[in-house]
Amino acid sequence: MMKKIKYKHIWFDLDNTIFDFNRSSKIAFNQLIKHIGLENSSTLYQDYQVINHKVWEEMEKGLITQTALRSLRWDRFFTKIGIAFDPAKANDLYLSFLATNNTFIPFAVETVHRLSKTYTLVAVTNGLKEVQKSRMENASLNKYFDNLIISDEIGVAKPNIEFFEIAHRFYPDLKKEEILMVGDRLSSDILGAQNYNIDSCWFNPNEDENNLTLKPRFEIKDMNALVNILLI
Repeated sequence: MMKKIKYKHIWFDLDNTIFDFNRSSKIAFNQLIKHIGLENSSTLYQDYQVINHKVWEEMEKGLITQTALRSLRWDRFFTKIGIAFDPAKANDLYLSFLATNNTFIPFAVETVHRLSKTYTLVAVTNGLKEVQKSRMENASLNKYFDNLIISDEIGVAKPNIEFFEIAHRFYPDLKKEEILMVGDRLSSDILGAQNYNIDSCWFNPNEDENNLTLKPRFEIKDMNALVNILLI
């Protein structure tokens, strides 16, 4: 018989768990390209995505800092497409566009609203502080969360154990078995939770293969399923 769930805290990733980051990012990218005056094409965003994902992976592995990430992705992108534009300025423009594009994963807002009545919710994200803070405020999500912990502010990113240790220090009386980490990325959310020895729930709407052979406590395809798990 499965042990009764006794979580007190639900720690939520934000991008592609609460916010539909893929959609928001594409909108912001297209706004940037228009602002710069470039002719857009279907391949431009694909090129940027490949570069951006690679740079974020380097940051999560500790190979570059989050400060370096901001300009490096645009520097590599502009080099690839063969144009000259200030990467720092491009990053500032992109982030300003991104901060105003609040699109959500289906049922995510309803889920955090319902769970906040029973659990303490904490947002734990590898995002950039000016984007995540603005989006949370603009979307009126702060009222559901007790805390917002951003890698850009604390200087370390998931899956590094130190990220989870810092988050846990805000709640010194909280036991590890009372925490559930919910996120979409195996390589950061689920791996980080496993390394820190807390339970996790993998949000996997596309039914991707678990190619890291990790063992999350739960796996869900939609946010309604999380409500069914936790409010039984």
